[in-house]
Amino acid sequence: MNNKVKNFVGSPKVIFDGFEQDFIDKQNFFGCPACEGQLGFTLRNATYFKYIDENLKSHLIACIKRIKEDDGRYYYKRSAIYVCTSQCDNNHHKYNVAFTFGEVQPARYVSWLIGIVEEKC
Repeated sequence: MNNKVKNFVGSPKVIFDGFEQDFIDKQNFFGCPACEGQLGFTLRNATYFKYIDENLKSHLIACIKRIKEDDGRYYYKRSAIYVCTSQCDNNHHKYNVAFTFGEVQPARYVSWLIGIVEEKC
């Protein structure tokens, strides 16, 4: 049996490029990898990567390439990483959604979707 967990984001995707407040209030939706349902998340319901459970942190680091750590801070492309658990609206499959959010120019923020990983049991 193959126990390797898959990251359903083949390559990171830009999901936002604009003013900070526009992303904070934005509800993001992506197709569920297992069915026709939708996964939804916002920055407001996410947790800063540094503060998630150590087991989940290790699990995500193993599944998502290019997460960097420096003095206890985790980042991807020099932006902070956030994680939220999302359940699809159709069959209730659970996934951890990992994304970045950071300022790249004054008043310009960019967010990358870097991981959709099955919730670790």
